[in-house]
Amino acid sequence: MPTEFPNSAHFANALAFIKPWRRYQARVLEKLPRFLKDGHFHLVAAPGSGKTVLGLEIIRQLGQPTLVLAPTLAIREQWIYRLTADFLKEGESTDWLSRDLKKPATVTITTYQSLSSEFRNEGGGDDLIKRLREVGISVLVVDEAHHLRAVWWKCLSTVKDAIENPVVVSLTATPPIDVPQSEWNRYAMFCGEVDEEVGVPELVAEGNLCPHQDYVLLSTPTGKYVDELKRFREGVATLILDLQLDIELAEAFGFNSPGEWISEQNDRDSLRKNQAFYLGLAIFLQKTAGYIPAKVREIFNIVGDELPDQLDTQWTEGLLQGLIFDFRERIEKTEGIAEHVKPGLVELEKRMRDLGAIEKGRVVLTGTKENDKILRDCRSESTRREKVVRQNLFETVAAKRLWSPQTSFRSQSRGEGSSPRSTKTGFAPALRFPDGNASLLEGGVRLFDPTAI
Repeated sequence: MPTEFPNSAHFANALAFIKPWRRYQARVLEKLPRFLKDGHFHLVAAPGSGKTVLGLEIIRQLGQPTLVLAPTLAIREQWIYRLTADFLKEGESTDWLSRDLKKPATVTITTYQSLSSEFRNEGGGDDLIKRLREVGISVLVVDEAHHLRAVWWKCLSTVKDAIENPVVVSLTATPPIDVPQSEWNRYAMFCGEVDEEVGVPELVAEGNLCPHQDYVLLSTPTGKYVDELKRFREGVATLILDLQLDIELAEAFGFNSPGEWISEQNDRDSLRKNQAFYLGLAIFLQKTAGYIPAKVREIFNIVGDELPDQLDTQWTEGLLQGLIFDFRERIEKTEGIAEHVKPGLVELEKRMRDLGAIEKGRVVLTGTKENDKILRDCRSESTRREKVVRQNLFETVAAKRLWSPQTSFRSQSRGEGSSPRSTKTGFAPALRFPDGNASLLEGGVRLFDPTAI
């Protein structure tokens, strides 16, 4: 039976939002019963949209013991502040509220780090799950839910599985849309499909976000810098193309004994830890040999054609790291593979070293030290040009009286119930520039051409 806490049965009655709802917030809450029919609510909303107060209102409406997880201590304290400042009725106590997973209460607000720490303790999280069950936790709220891509995902998934049919409320401004399909599938399985989105235009229309334009100053590498960057990038592109045409390597891993080498590596934790290599190998075999090893499909829950149809720089980097370094010794000791790939791996390593794509035992196809140095030099040049641009702009707007110290082009969200703010960080959105010094791009981005000054 759940442990009884003071006022736990009535905690929802102690709460009421004391401010008016914004129109988009009211719309979300009106649709909430329909969204929760599958036991999930997944909101994607821009920063400053009031996700925290929406989360607290959902907790209040559900009226069930709840575990809230935030990515940082600061955001955890923001949840508690909003609860006490914007919801707690006068004279009501918070005996039902806790920050401590060792002493959870009806509403427990903590961090992903604290959750992960509990799983590293003796017992591997069993004691925590027992405490959460005693409290009767039946609602999970995950703030900045895209952090579930990290190691915390496994801990939270274990908690979700241990609680019988919990309601999961997921809030984020940046869903992980740039991850592999298999990783997105796990994210969607935990959070549910996106139910509602609140974008920046809606916040601007509501008056909760200052309209703004972004000003981007570009400094293009020239001369020897361009030649070196071009040499490296063309070398990487040729390397990837040649790799995808390496039938002998594909045959060694696939045609003669399909998937056996991977199937022998039956340590699931090792497979997941080295997923960049195994998935890179799967993409390579899919492209070159036309199949994906069954063990990889099983471990990473790959269904159908979820993987990319060809290697890109990221996946090639993971594949080559395994072939040249992490799994080199194991590969060269595996009968049926070693005799086919050993000479090729020696040549491949030499080619990559000549290209400058190996640094201290790591394969680096992007962001090499040499490339970083080139870009740092370009940034130094960009900084010099930026000073000239700023001076030019200041003189222009001062002459036309288009700027005041109270205005800014940076987007500033306002707190609930307050008026829009601005800071002394830039020029006013209404600023107009002399012809030839700037051009307007889509999305409100104004691009400076440094050669025009």
